[in-house]
Amino acid sequence: ELTFTLSPDSGARAVELLDLGAERPFPVLARLTAGNASFLPGGEYRMAVGMEAQKLCLRFDTCLKNLCVTALGLTGSVWENPVLYPVPEKLVLSGSALNAAGFGAVQPADENDPDLAFAAEELRASLSSRTAALRGGSGVIRLVKDGAVRPEGYLLTAAQGEITLSAAGRAGLIYGAERLTQLLSAGEFPACRIEDGPRLAFRGFHLGLPPREEIPFFKRLIRTLLAPMGYNTLFLQITAGMQFDRHPELNEAWLNANNHAKKGEWPKLHHGDMVADGSILTKDEVRDLAAYARSYGLEVIPEIQSLSHVQYLTLAHPELAETDPDAQKDTLLDTRLADQPPAAFYKHSVCPQNEDYYALIEDVIDEITEVIQPKEYVHMGHDEVYQIGICPRCRDKDPAWLLALHINRIHDYLAKKGYRMMIWADMLQPDSGYQTPAAISQIPNDITLLDFIWYFHPDKDLEDNLLPYGFPVIMGNLYSSHYPRYENRSRKAGITGGQVSSWYRPDEAVLGREGKLYDLLYTANMLWSADYRAGLRATWTKMICRLLPEIRSALHGVPAPSLASGAEIVPLPLNGEKGAPAAVEAALARAGSVSFRGKTLPAASPVLVRPGCPLSLDLAGGAKSLLVGMAAALPLRKEAWEPAPAIAELCVTFADGTRECRSICYGQETGLYSRPYGAPMPHPYYRHTGYQATWFSDPLFAGKSPDGGDVTLYGWEWYSESGKSIVSAEIAAAPEGGELIVACAAAVR
Repeated sequence: ELTFTLSPDSGARAVELLDLGAERPFPVLARLTAGNASFLPGGEYRMAVGMEAQKLCLRFDTCLKNLCVTALGLTGSVWENPVLYPVPEKLVLSGSALNAAGFGAVQPADENDPDLAFAAEELRASLSSRTAALRGGSGVIRLVKDGAVRPEGYLLTAAQGEITLSAAGRAGLIYGAERLTQLLSAGEFPACRIEDGPRLAFRGFHLGLPPREEIPFFKRLIRTLLAPMGYNTLFLQITAGMQFDRHPELNEAWLNANNHAKKGEWPKLHHGDMVADGSILTKDEVRDLAAYARSYGLEVIPEIQSLSHVQYLTLAHPELAETDPDAQKDTLLDTRLADQPPAAFYKHSVCPQNEDYYALIEDVIDEITEVIQPKEYVHMGHDEVYQIGICPRCRDKDPAWLLALHINRIHDYLAKKGYRMMIWADMLQPDSGYQTPAAISQIPNDITLLDFIWYFHPDKDLEDNLLPYGFPVIMGNLYSSHYPRYENRSRKAGITGGQVSSWYRPDEAVLGREGKLYDLLYTANMLWSADYRAGLRATWTKMICRLLPEIRSALHGVPAPSLASGAEIVPLPLNGEKGAPAAVEAALARAGSVSFRGKTLPAASPVLVRPGCPLSLDLAGGAKSLLVGMAAALPLRKEAWEPAPAIAELCVTFADGTRECRSICYGQETGLYSRPYGAPMPHPYYRHTGYQATWFSDPLFAGKSPDGGDVTLYGWEWYSESGKSIVSAEIAAAPEGGELIVACAAAVR
């Protein structure tokens, strides 16, 4: 990324960054223009490059204006082996080359130590599936418990004949095992010493209970992404998605409302599909999920909505709701698109002065904590309390006093049970528009606040409204796509960590489509590494892309055929209609080839799949999978929270004569050719989504058009989980899906 600042009296019609290390005419790596304005005025500008170059030239078209550059900065990286992610704190190379195939055994120092035994088994499984290690070499990988290593940190030394991984406990062993696997997956790597540990104490992910059919995916998510990437906290929203023995009426009302909503008879229940997809898990199932997460070093913190978002309580007990009997209609208190107040159909808040309510919520807390067995914290919600101080009992009371009353009652109850309290912080923020910020001086400052309204005020460091009161603060809903000034804000005294949130149904298809799985990978480095810089987004994206295929296959539970040892990738001819955008043609012509799984494929002249003009592919000899390198020629509307629109359909014919079709969706299997891979969505409306087309496909090609614009192709590998051989395929454009650019295709055998 290049940044520069023009003095107030300066101006330019356009700015170009040229690659002087290439042949003439020098390629344009990035370009800024004044657009409809006559010139770019004085101020700071950023140019995202995302390309490799060694000699650069910044060229200004001054348009007869003064030119004074008062600041110039370039943020980049040198791509050398080994590349580890998240980036370790200290890596010292010894120089001598080591061969992954030379290491044939994993030996825990104490076979009876449960942490060492667990880490050894996980490491063996990971190495067997991702590396050439453990295939007969004489070298040994030793696992050691060492109390001198800092908590959650690890020490890794790699030399000829022996690798030693040391940590104080299970979490550090798991984190170190992932970095070791990344080292060995490179095949050949230098001898080295790595001293590493996380920068921030809390590194969490918030999501709802999975539906029963997604429990296997949920466990794979913990095992293959959250734990290896350094997350140590799982915030698990319960609502009424868990069996309640003391109050079964909560479950009955929850099921009834969700069933009516799915039939279209009632409005959609808030968080209904996010938590168990509106169903109910048994206590044993929830208990097992929590134990499984703890086995991988994650602290499980239940979120129990207790003042607001309590429809799961008021559905069964409407008498506890905070409602205004004189209200004639709903009043919109907050017009922000993604956070509308609740409809009157469901009761959103409870009366904080109703003693019957406290008897109910204490039972709910007891039952949930008995199952989850949290180690230290319980998260009690308290966000977006749209209705407070409006019922006859409360209408003459100060809303801030009412909020503090409720928080203090719950805090004291948790303290008696030996737990500390967490809450969302928006109701305490003077910038939130609520009437309750004064409550911040009326509640104990040992409560941990999760601050999330930053995305409504990206120009302000809103944590500064909370930290002076002595509260520990976590960056709540920390979406790596939008959080500004992270490097400075995360280092403030009192900031204890960050937490990614998902407000979607917890399954691979939805989390992948909405960019949350990619977000988890990107944010892992932000939370872990002291070397994180926002200007290196292209570097972090490149690191993530190296890991994506294997992580995605592990999460899916079925390995991609191209990852198999000895897989052959054979290019296929494209006999289709020409007419791809000139930028794509030029970028591919300049590159000459694309790369997939380390295999170089010729960049064929791209074809355009339009409605009525399908593309046929002959996979003579059959194939285990089909690779398609593609991009959308035109932008389509992709709504947050909604399924991705189909741009085309791929139908394959198997050797046995059967057929199968799947949609190619915009923002899922492919994306707009002119948008960089992994680039954040531009508007705060997409904060919960963040990214598009970053999970189901890989960046097959990233180049530049002649004017410096980005050109991206997405490589989607299609395969049948049945393992049947594909003999032919056809790609047809969806009737209203625009146009699909297909630049290459290959059979994987």
